[in-house]
Amino acid sequence: MTKQITSAIVLGLMVAFSTSHVNAQIGAKLNGLKEKVTGGGEGSSNSKSKEGTDGKSPKLSEEEKDKADTFLDGMEFAKDEKGVNGVYLSTEPFYCMNDLGNGVKKIQKFLLEYIVDEEMKYHQVKLSSRYAYEESNRAKFVKPIIFTSPSTFAYDIKASRSTGGLYMGGLSFTRSTTKQAIWERNLQNKWVYDRDDLLSMPDNLYMVEPGIFLILKRWAPVREIDINEYREKQPVIVLYKPEKEEQAMKYTGKLGYETAEALLKKHEDAFDQAKSGNAQLPKSIASFKEEPANSALVEAVKKRMAEMPYYKNKQLAYVYNVAPWEQMFESVGIMGKTLTYRQMQVVAVFKDGSKCQYARMLIRQDNTYVAGTSQEKWTGNPLFCNGDQQLEDIGCDKAMTYKK
Repeated sequence: MTKQITSAIVLGLMVAFSTSHVNAQIGAKLNGLKEKVTGGGEGSSNSKSKEGTDGKSPKLSEEEKDKADTFLDGMEFAKDEKGVNGVYLSTEPFYCMNDLGNGVKKIQKFLLEYIVDEEMKYHQVKLSSRYAYEESNRAKFVKPIIFTSPSTFAYDIKASRSTGGLYMGGLSFTRSTTKQAIWERNLQNKWVYDRDDLLSMPDNLYMVEPGIFLILKRWAPVREIDINEYREKQPVIVLYKPEKEEQAMKYTGKLGYETAEALLKKHEDAFDQAKSGNAQLPKSIASFKEEPANSALVEAVKKRMAEMPYYKNKQLAYVYNVAPWEQMFESVGIMGKTLTYRQMQVVAVFKDGSKCQYARMLIRQDNTYVAGTSQEKWTGNPLFCNGDQQLEDIGCDKAMTYKK
């Protein structure tokens, strides 16, 4: 009887211990699950982390600290003609090398300034981080990023002012980079997306409106990459004033690229109009000795147009003379200097839809020569165009100045 009681007590203790052990295991698992769900546990904001946050907010990344810093908020800046100057945030971090070249700062906050210098004939957009104002420590100093316009200032500024927009298609030297899509050839020799990595930052900047700018590359890195596939992997960088954050986020993808294309087309049309509005046709000259019939000049120009692809879809309006015949000599065998041909300059005026253009051309006529002489035998030898200069835009009101 005593033995049975003792066995029962031992059995009860074993069951109790087993149950307690199982419950402890379950409790531990539940606690672990709870920590995963609630974000608790070691290293979380709900417990003491290895960094010693003691339940405080998690540590900010370098770029988040940059966005939160208030140094630029107190900076004074000049008013600009477009009303764009001020403090901007970026949707993507910029990785900017310090002045010593031995360290990188992650930056997402800038003072943006639009600068126009009429005397020096340039305009630009300048992005200064808080590190651009460092006075003595080169390890902290980071030069401003400056977007420029490589186009002729007079036309570019006129286009900018007439459209109310702003486009910068160049970038001054900078050691700043951004993360961009990297493409590699696969085993089938096809270009495929591989990873994101740091590359020289895009050099095209567009103003959507005061307070929102887009930074992007117009083309894929190589021609074989589908542009739409490239754009899916490569977000547009948006600079925005803090109060326009919600609106700015709409432009990081497809809408950003489409908007940039529309803005560029508008700017280029205005640029061409500004350029052609100032253009003047080369002066016509009076009649000269042995001047060809105008119909012969037109025929020679039309043959040239048929040979050269850049005249496709252009309509020849008229041709006029800008220089008389010039006799040309060449060395012919042992007979030496010989009058072999003559040439003259003409201007051909074209229409292309609503646009007008012109080009200088050389008209040549060969001589039925006698080697070693300057005898002239031109009769019956055809005219042909043997050279042309680039097409120049001109306002259609001025394009018809010398049309007879």
